[in-house]
Amino acid sequence: MSHELETGLALAFCAAMTLFMLSWVEQPAAYGMMHWPARRLLAATCAVFCLADLPNFVLGALWNVAQDHSASLASHSSGSQHSVLWADLLSSAFAGFGEEVVVIVFPALLAWRIARYVANPRLRRACLTILVIAMVGARLSYHIYYGLSALTLVPWALICVLIYVRTRAAIPLMLSHTLYDAMLAVDNRVGARYGYTAYITLGALVFVAAAALLIGLGKRGRSGSHQREAEHPHSTPVEVERNPATLTAGATEVRTNR
Repeated sequence: MSHELETGLALAFCAAMTLFMLSWVEQPAAYGMMHWPARRLLAATCAVFCLADLPNFVLGALWNVAQDHSASLASHSSGSQHSVLWADLLSSAFAGFGEEVVVIVFPALLAWRIARYVANPRLRRACLTILVIAMVGARLSYHIYYGLSALTLVPWALICVLIYVRTRAAIPLMLSHTLYDAMLAVDNRVGARYGYTAYITLGALVFVAAAALLIGLGKRGRSGSHQREAEHPHSTPVEVERNPATLTAGATEVRTNR
């Protein structure tokens, strides 16, 4: 069994136990396990994938190029271990679920509960900054064995943490993480067999498809909203409230005034 799969299994077990304990003291929405419509969840996942994982892919590709031309970088970076595809895909699913819960959801929820007793705004901002730095460090700690190449993961870790702190949406982070790891599991094999150009091309196609899907879902959502407004021009006045858990720009939650 590969190191990644062993780590993924351990993380998944810890995450399952963490969520089980959290379910006794918090509502699922409090730690990001919202029940979203499939279209909204897909759009949010594509948004996270493009915002966080695209920079990760680009930096990783640039690092590989630099590593090929520098013996020093190559000596301080860990190469990928040989493993079967099914094990890598299974590890991707475990990592996507486990890492988000253990290093993002649980620390953030604990910090938010403590923050209820902090009245000073300046102190609250300082605590938030410390929380973000600590969560980024915790997220990177699982990838120390990469060596210096783990530095390319810093923007990805920071963006994911900021998305969760802003939205409290955990499921899109889990799905995006799983999708990216699964893509790399396939892409690394394609690159090893057909060359670096094939590796870049396949990765770019996946990100273009995700961006196109996100744009299409956004246009469909806006057209549906305009159609409902045209069909009911004299409906009861409503109050439009922006949902803090929204990842896609312009999405809103509508609540009827009482």
